[in-house]
Amino acid sequence: MKNVGYYIGYLLGGLVAFMSSIYIASKYISWNGIKLSIAISKLRERQLIKEIWKIGSLLFFYAFLFQLLFSIDKYFVKFLEGNRMLAFYTFAVQGTMAVISLFSAFVGSFAPKIYYNFAQGHNQEYLLKKLTFTIMILAYMSAFIIFIGARSFVEAVLPNYGNSVPFFKIFALMIIPFALYNIGYVIAVGMNRVLPLLKGITILLGIAVLLNWMLYKYTGINGIAWATVISVILAYFLVSFIVLSIYQFWYLTLFVLPILLVNLWLMSQDLKAGSVFFLLVICTMSFTFIKNKESY
Repeated sequence: MKNVGYYIGYLLGGLVAFMSSIYIASKYISWNGIKLSIAISKLRERQLIKEIWKIGSLLFFYAFLFQLLFSIDKYFVKFLEGNRMLAFYTFAVQGTMAVISLFSAFVGSFAPKIYYNFAQGHNQEYLLKKLTFTIMILAYMSAFIIFIGARSFVEAVLPNYGNSVPFFKIFALMIIPFALYNIGYVIAVGMNRVLPLLKGITILLGIAVLLNWMLYKYTGINGIAWATVISVILAYFLVSFIVLSIYQFWYLTLFVLPILLVNLWLMSQDLKAGSVFFLLVICTMSFTFIKNKESY
């Protein structure tokens, strides 16, 4: 019965989170000048049809490869460890992705404004800085909560899935780069840099396969989880370099990820010390956010 409750809660929670993110984000977006217009007659133009087919097919194939990139680890777990461990691993993946979906919905609600700025040639520095810092702070807090609350969450939802707790703690490190990846992806589409995205993700898929195999060989099933985290970080670096001329804040992740790793290590040693460190980091990031906001 708890299994059914988990999936019902996952579905309802995702719907509530999606609607809440759109509502909150829309309060900070100026929709002036954004008008929806549908011109059926334009669909008859051959050039437009070609452009739609070209960009649409590239985006479709990219989405397919991206899904494959972050599903390949499950195949390794399935064939190397069996269905029982796959259940634990998948539970941790789904739980972490539920958190990441909140950031995806939040960033997605800003996508119309970003695309409108591209169309009008407006400066996007203010919007992208605000998105980056907001996502960075929220993602850091989420990673902290997941790491510290993973065991309690598993015991409350699926008590017999205790083996998934170590995976939750490893996946906490991919929340920040994955959340910020969504910003870079939206910008890349707006810049029409879909082909470089496609080439990069194809190469990255091959790297991910090698990482899964090599890390499993040396560190066991935890290595597969680490391969997923590394793949997420590489995907974020990929999209950040592609849109570097506009989105220049990706390097913040280079600083925040090691800080998060230190924070999680401190919590594993001493919860009180880790909590104090967490508060210091959040206060520092919040101060930086406010200071940057004054200079926009």
